[in-house]
Order: sequence, then C-alpha cells, then structure tokens
Amino acid sequence: MAQKKSTKKQKWAVRETIKQWQWYKDNPDKYKSDYPLLDKIKTYVQDDCFLCEYFGDWQTCGHCPLNTPQLRCLSNHKGDPFNIWLNSFGNHAERKKQCDRIISACKRWLKKYDS
Repeated sequence: MAQKKSTKKQKWAVRETIKQWQWYKDNPDKYKSDYPLLDKIKTYVQDDCFLCEYFGDWQTCGHCPLNTPQLRCLSNHKGDPFNIWLNSFGNHAERKKQCDRIISACKRWLKKYDS
C-alpha cells in the first residue's frame, strides 16, 4: 500500500537522516550512537534512527524510505545497507558506499513526498 501523504515530522526525520548518514560517511570510524545530535536531543530516539522514530519501529517499518523491495535497513538480507555498514567497521570505502545508499533512498523519498 503506497503512502499518499507525509507528515512534517516524517519530512524532518528524512532530512535529518540525510544529515546523519552524511556525518557517518564523513566519519567512517564512528558508531551509530556517536552522531552528535543524538546527545543534544532531550528525548530517546528509537534505535538512534530518526526514520524508526517517525515511521515505525524496526519490526514494522511502516512507510520508511528504506522499506522497499530492493532496500531494507534491517532485513538481515545480504544486501541491506545498514547491516553491511555495521559489519564493515574499518572498511571506509564500504561504509561510505552504504551511507550513500541510505542517503540516496532518503533523497528519492523526499523527491516523491516533499511537494
């Protein structure tokens, strides 16, 4: 079922996710919880992920930009970008590649729903 509208919070979450994963790309030796904004926000962010927070948790995924037939963040599928990123610590090129995949998916979502 396709999402017809997005909320302001979802749009903010996608924009912030782009910034977050750009930071990981620029800082490939960092862990997910190292993202500076997470310390500044006074409330818990689900799984340190703005998408999980505003689109549904990692088990339901709702209309998350990373929930497509070709791309899932935590599907335990061989090609999912988050797990590849997580398991490639020390391999800067691979980590940056997976950051780009997540950023691109978010930008595609914004192009579709940010009108």
